[in-house]
Amino acid sequence: MCRDRSRRRPSTSRSDCRELIGIRLEQLSPDERRTLEAASVAGDAFVVASVAAALDEPVEAVEARCEHLAGQGLMISEAGVTEWPDGTISGLYRFQHALYRHVLYQGIAEMRRVRLHRAVGAREETAYGEHARARAAQLAMHFTRGRERPRALTLSPDGRGGGARSGRAA
Repeated sequence: MCRDRSRRRPSTSRSDCRELIGIRLEQLSPDERRTLEAASVAGDAFVVASVAAALDEPVEAVEARCEHLAGQGLMISEAGVTEWPDGTISGLYRFQHALYRHVLYQGIAEMRRVRLHRAVGAREETAYGEHARARAAQLAMHFTRGRERPRALTLSPDGRGGGARSGRAA
C-alpha cells in the first residue's frame, strides 16, 4: 500500500504509487536523480563504485550523494561495505522498495540505459578480473542489456547470455 502523507489516506493503485514516486523524484537535485537512475541500472542492491563508473564521476562524490539520500530516507538505505577482488572497497546501498527502482529504471531513455549497463558491466568485470565467472549471470545481464551480446556470451555458461529481457528492470 502506498501512502500520500499530504492527504493521509491509503492508496492501493499502482499508478498512484508511481505518481507519488514521481513527485518525490521531482524534489531531488538533478545530480541526486542521475545517481539514483544509474543505481537502478546497477541493481536492487548496488555498489557505489559501479554507479560512479556509470556516471563517470569520482566515487567520493557519488558516495556523498548516496550517504545523503540514505540519511534522509530517500529511496535508498545503507547496506554496508563491499570489497572486490581488485581491492576496491566501496559503499553498498539498496533500494527501499522495488517500485522505486522500477520507476527510476523505466524513466531512463533506452540509449542512456544501454550506456549505463555497459559501464556498470565493464567496471564490475574489471573489479572481478579472473574471478568474473563468480558474477557471470549479473555481468552477462549487463552486457546483454548494454547490447554487447558477444561479451555476454563469453560469461554465460549456457551460451545464451543473461538478462535476455533487455529494457526491463529486474
